[in-house]
Amino acid sequence: MTTREPARRYDAICTLGLEDVLHSELEALGVNIIGRRAGAVGFEADRELAYRACFWLRSAVRVREFLVNGRVESRQDLYALTSTVDWSSMLTVADTIGVDSAVDDPRVNHSNMPTLVVKDAIVDALRRRSGRRPDVDRDNPDTPVFLSLRDGDASLYRDLGGASLHKRGYRDIESKSPLNEAIAAGLLLRAGFDATKHLVMVDPFCGSGTFLIEAAWIATDTAPGTLRSFAFERFRDRDATAISRIRNEMTRRRRTTCPVQFYGSDHHPGAIWIAKRSAQLAGVQTCTRFEELDIANYAPPETPNLVVTNPPWGLRMEEGPGLDAAWRGLGTFLRRHAQGADAWVLSGAPSVTRHLGLECAERVPLKAGPVDCRFLHYVMRTNPTATRYEPSGIVDDATSESQATTAESSDQGDSANSPHWSQDAMFASGTLSAEAQQWAQPDNQPSTNFDAAPESAPTAPEWNEPSQSE
Repeated sequence: MTTREPARRYDAICTLGLEDVLHSELEALGVNIIGRRAGAVGFEADRELAYRACFWLRSAVRVREFLVNGRVESRQDLYALTSTVDWSSMLTVADTIGVDSAVDDPRVNHSNMPTLVVKDAIVDALRRRSGRRPDVDRDNPDTPVFLSLRDGDASLYRDLGGASLHKRGYRDIESKSPLNEAIAAGLLLRAGFDATKHLVMVDPFCGSGTFLIEAAWIATDTAPGTLRSFAFERFRDRDATAISRIRNEMTRRRRTTCPVQFYGSDHHPGAIWIAKRSAQLAGVQTCTRFEELDIANYAPPETPNLVVTNPPWGLRMEEGPGLDAAWRGLGTFLRRHAQGADAWVLSGAPSVTRHLGLECAERVPLKAGPVDCRFLHYVMRTNPTATRYEPSGIVDDATSESQATTAESSDQGDSANSPHWSQDAMFASGTLSAEAQQWAQPDNQPSTNFDAAPESAPTAPEWNEPSQSE
């Protein structure tokens, strides 16, 4: 008779705006969803299901196992709370630990105090048991621990993935973009990408190929965790048999042929080089084709059913010149080469979308790194004449450059008169906790967020004394 392992509680973390996508992914895995908040979905599962979440969730960046929660008014309280966890069941002194945190508490103004308190409590617990202490590894610990502290409410978690789940393993060179792999995959799922319907997909601003490679993995049923390792594979209490079973299943499920053809172009030769190399490392080089071409000169070999793209936003200095022309070029490209297709465009700058000259059917708000973005849906009608929407009517693409420069889209939602998107409730100022804000940060930014206490707020000496082990 097999005894069923009791369920444990976990949080899956995603970028702000992709909670619905993550919720659907978790439902498909068969976990018991117990709640959701900005940037996270909570669920219960046994260890094997939690491992599957790490291997298979495309839109998540973290999966964390809940350990303990409690009220803390001082560093002594936090030390005592941390000490209630049975750390010896999770690691030995031969293992390394690392503690990360998100803190929003006006009494805490010493930059690393809560993190050090948790670390000291774990080290002391193991030292009392064995006479030795584990080493600390900030970059790749065997047991990553996460602290959330908000207004005296403290929760401790164990991070199952270690490195962010967006790190798939097919990138050995990082590109400059706030669009990581988890965001790209989440947006593809939000756009309804379907390998049985969207047989040709195009990205005319493909950059390093993230959208196309992630779509190819969806089309071939390739698990996003196929090429990487996870922290839970080093846990003392890991289920090695379950891990081996999942990896074998992933290998069997992956399709050797892809039903979709993916085409991408970009005018940056370095980006195209990275895209081709990444596609090869991801094993999708036979169904992807990348060309070094400016959008004005690019014509895909086949008419796409789906266009998903991330044009330049003007965030970097080198993107400024020709930015408006690039967006006008995208509008022309869609009208000429994507008739009858669904087009989804990611934008972090509301003032540039008017240059598309297209009527937006749907806007999805989200965060890409620190940037408020919109994922914009355009339904491209089948029309033999390339036309553009303008306030004065519909004109063809022979309109002069000077006329196109001053043209405004009939879509008034992305107003050029304001440098900001209209506020959505989820992004309203002051509505996000420090923990939620941390989830929206790029993975390469420091995740510890210690806000200095305001001048009027009392400081607690017991919080801000230097740690004995600093």
